[in-house]
Amino acid sequence: MPSRRIVCRCEDITEEEIVKAIKRGYKDLETLKRYLGVFTGPCQGKTCQSLVIKILARETGRNIEDFLPTTERPPLKPVPLEFLVGAGDR
Repeated sequence: MPSRRIVCRCEDITEEEIVKAIKRGYKDLETLKRYLGVFTGPCQGKTCQSLVIKILARETGRNIEDFLPTTERPPLKPVPLEFLVGAGDR
């Protein structure tokens, strides 16, 4: 039975929500990302992606290696570092 344990801390997504989504047919990382919003927080999946992959493998009976990481989408335009450093001073 899936737990209410938080898997994605940035977006407060639980293991239970992920398992329900998998049972509804969202069986790859990209569709889970679009359906639940997992991997869309400040960490961009660096913290939770491996946990989600383990849950996907367990629930679908597939190997962990079968799941490719999600596509990274950098900002449309590069942001100058000095803009980020001085952002708190404004």
